[in-house]
Amino acid sequence: GVILIFDEVVTGFRMAPGGAQEYYGVTADLTCLAKAVAGGLPGAALVGRADLLDAITLTGDAKRDRTRRVADQGTYSGTPLIAAAGVAALEILKTGEVQRELNRLGDRLRAGMNDVLKTRGVVGCVYGTSSIFRIHLGATAQELGIPTYTMDVTRLDRGMGPLGGVLHLAMLLNGVDYSRGASHGWMNGAMSEKDVDMVIDAFDRSIVRLREDKRL
Repeated sequence: GVILIFDEVVTGFRMAPGGAQEYYGVTADLTCLAKAVAGGLPGAALVGRADLLDAITLTGDAKRDRTRRVADQGTYSGTPLIAAAGVAALEILKTGEVQRELNRLGDRLRAGMNDVLKTRGVVGCVYGTSSIFRIHLGATAQELGIPTYTMDVTRLDRGMGPLGGVLHLAMLLNGVDYSRGASHGWMNGAMSEKDVDMVIDAFDRSIVRLREDKRL
């Protein structure tokens, strides 16, 4: 059969304690983790089925370990500081409280930004899952196929072209930064209701500015 591999570098421990797999109810054979698993320090992990991970395990059989074992390497493998940071972070994240609150704030942020577009009469949408958001101006969510999961990934990857950079500059002028290239961002556990309100207000001001500059 085919081995199912999930890249959960971003979604691992963000969407739920079990990452996107817990969130969507899917179990991968192998999963790549980073960021949160190391408490934000430079560390990563490969986890999954025991029979697959046995391929990289040292057994003490010199011939097998030298000729048949799948070699694995890591720049920071076993670093005490990173291991300690990872343990501390996972102790907090394992309860799911942080993720539930972030998911709630993520829903509120996307809804608020979409309300701005509706109020200002601008065609576009802010979409995403959990505490992740992405902005797309020039097409509705229905036109992009987002509600029905029939979206044209190529079109979404192209983003908004030059308009994306202009919007990012407007948001910076209003005190908010995010990933400029793809017009998306990730919320974090330090954010509050007040921060969500601030981002929504900054988005509103930015949309107004783009309209005044005849960019929309």
